[in-house]
Amino acid sequence: MDGKYEDENTFCGENMKLIDENGEEYKCDGYNVNIKDNKTIISTNFPLSNFDNVDKLKLIIASIGEVELEK
Repeated sequence: MDGKYEDENTFCGENMKLIDENGEEYKCDGYNVNIKDNKTIISTNFPLSNFDNVDKLKLIIASIGEVELEK
């Protein structure tokens, strides 16, 4: 993401999650944030794998926005 996001509450708890096409929510179990060249890089894991039968996901970061992901 362009810009610096140094407030840890931006990515905590309910603020960052995945939602599948059936409305099931997956919350991250922690994250790591790095800032490089005025860009914020987020690394996280969700309790979901490639073996789950999910074709579309929506990544939501409440204070920033959302993006749709497809297989």
